[in-house]
Amino acid sequence: MKKSVFLAVVLLSSMAVPVGTSAGQPADHRVRAGTVDDVREPTQTEWNVTVNETESIPNRLDSSNGFVFVGGASFPSSGPTISPAVHVLVGNNTTNLAASKVVADAEWTEKSPKRFDGRAVGDTLVVRYGRTISAVAKRGGTWKEFDLGTLDGQFEKMFATDSAVFVVSRAGIRKYGVGTKPTELARYDTEYELRSASYTDGTITFETLDDTECQAEGASGCFGGIGDGSRYGALDTDLNERWTKFVADDSVTTEQVGDLLLTRAGNESTFYARDVATGEPAWTWEAPNNDYFAERMHGDVEFWSSHSRAFVVDSDTGKERWSYHSDNVRYESSTRLLQYVDGEYVLRNYSTGEVLARHSGPAGKSKWNHVATMGGGAYLSFTVDPAPTRVFVNTTTGETVATFDPPKRIAAAYEKAKEMPNEVSYLTYTAGTMGPPGSFYMKVGIRGETGTRDLHKESVFIRPTGHEWFEIEAAPSNQKLNIKTPIVQTDGVLLYSAGGQKVDVDGVNRSESVHVRDLNGTYLGQATFYRTDLGKPMSESKEIPGRSLENQYNEKLTRDKYQVEMAANGPTGEVLYIEPYGIDGDERKVLRFVIGDVSPENVTGSVEVTCHDGGPRAVLTNPTSIPLVYSVGGTDEVTLGADESRTIELSGDGEYTFAVTTTSGDPVQLDLTASGDNSVRDGDTVVTNCGRETEQAMADETRSADDAPETGGSVPGFTPLSSVLALLAVVCLRHAVGKR
Repeated sequence: MKKSVFLAVVLLSSMAVPVGTSAGQPADHRVRAGTVDDVREPTQTEWNVTVNETESIPNRLDSSNGFVFVGGASFPSSGPTISPAVHVLVGNNTTNLAASKVVADAEWTEKSPKRFDGRAVGDTLVVRYGRTISAVAKRGGTWKEFDLGTLDGQFEKMFATDSAVFVVSRAGIRKYGVGTKPTELARYDTEYELRSASYTDGTITFETLDDTECQAEGASGCFGGIGDGSRYGALDTDLNERWTKFVADDSVTTEQVGDLLLTRAGNESTFYARDVATGEPAWTWEAPNNDYFAERMHGDVEFWSSHSRAFVVDSDTGKERWSYHSDNVRYESSTRLLQYVDGEYVLRNYSTGEVLARHSGPAGKSKWNHVATMGGGAYLSFTVDPAPTRVFVNTTTGETVATFDPPKRIAAAYEKAKEMPNEVSYLTYTAGTMGPPGSFYMKVGIRGETGTRDLHKESVFIRPTGHEWFEIEAAPSNQKLNIKTPIVQTDGVLLYSAGGQKVDVDGVNRSESVHVRDLNGTYLGQATFYRTDLGKPMSESKEIPGRSLENQYNEKLTRDKYQVEMAANGPTGEVLYIEPYGIDGDERKVLRFVIGDVSPENVTGSVEVTCHDGGPRAVLTNPTSIPLVYSVGGTDEVTLGADESRTIELSGDGEYTFAVTTTSGDPVQLDLTASGDNSVRDGDTVVTNCGRETEQAMADETRSADDAPETGGSVPGFTPLSSVLALLAVVCLRHAVGKR
């Protein structure tokens, strides 16, 4: 009997323990709803960021050993006359002038800037002004000017090796050393007027012409009747002849291709290939007519003429590899060629002619049918059948990486454009890659009615790597989609700038702000940045390494001198950070920064804590248009979609801390409320006391039962609880008697 009574007491006691808590153990305060494992953790990928001034230094001649040489006018203090001079800058910084040297005995005029050329080797610049040759060099810790004489003919070009500078004129070639004292080391005076010269791998090739009506001392070149003929050949770097050839009564054109020199006499169609070192014949090639030119194409030779068939020839044998008509070319690079032939787009290997891809499609004047080049030629996009479908092709492999099937409104605009007088501008697009391989965007414009405010209705379509195409909707704060391209994919998000807004998110006053979306197109908010190279937020780090904040390029660096643009360069997205000084300079620096925070626009999550059946519960509500992640106690997470609500049971009374973030981990404002004996503390914590509420309810129920009138089915003086206890006691007593 004692044993049965004990079991009855244990049974009754267990009824008072909240669900989900073991008897004698505290509640673990964990949310019972399932967690989401695929919530994106915030990352800290750094970008290589290019910083540059928008205007380059005018008349920048060359740079070497950390110095930049600039042609310009001398300062008034240098003499009674303003003369042509070379200014030596330290590190491209126009405020750090190392030296200024007059290089010609002439007066500065408005035409003077066009008369400079220069090549630098080490701490020496060989410069020409008109026909005057000088050197500006640092010797014994001091910058000095050295007079190197004048040219005998019109200046043509300059080139340099590791130890010398060569100056080419119509009268010949001169070599200048850059030793302790810059001086002329050698010269090669040509028999006839020199028409061209080039340098490759230790060999200088040239061609000359006996032009009987040309005045050698003239201010410019000329071309008259041909006298004796032409001479061409090759020199070594000491300007000694290796070999020369003479062509009587005709001109000659030359082109060096690797180890060969290709030549063709003016009125002939035969090209001769010679060994550039010895002049020995290698092979000949017969062109269709005498309008053809030879051009180097990697290791091969291309013979071409305008609006005619071009031929690709093996440089070792002179044998034709393949040919094509130049009028059919829609895209070409050094290795790939896209043709449109007989209703087909054909992508070929430029060297061999091998077909890499073939697609049937329309051609026409419509902008939509134009070929788009993306990623520096890594991808091509063009219209294929059934139009207006577009394919995105990898030019290396010929593989179709993506296919864009436009929605019905764009397909209808494509058909309507055919009827428009200005078909080109009715339906337009901009296409590009977003950085990672296989990521693309399409910004499409459909022209509206003339005179309306909505002149072009723009739509933006996105295809992140590994995703399908989707259309971007306007951000919550915008009435109209206003996305600027390009768009960048990085760290599992999309970044882009939007016009028409004035913000100061980064301490930078600009006309654009950087917006963030996830890879499904959901708008997350605006981005702020953190400079990892300086270890502080962007708003506190406007300086450029190596220059002071107070005086950079003679201007105080203020907020209105910054703007942010997006760029997709290579496999990871880069943010191009531009400083538009609008003054001299071409400094390029690398900064490092990451997304410091994403600030959602008008986003607030809601949590209401109530009591139900003796235990606490939380009603989570997402009233926004983006997914939100709700955290309880810092351990359990629940992700709610837009306009979604969910109720979760909390495990017993205690303290519960709530937090809400976007799917990218950025914090969101929380509206936290509690009812009954539950209370909110510190804005993000609820202290629940649903057990007290239950005890109070039971006490109220007992009092109401005592006060209730007797009924025919009840035992006078017994409450429902006492009735249960009495019934259990009777059962236990009968059991004990039975055993006896």
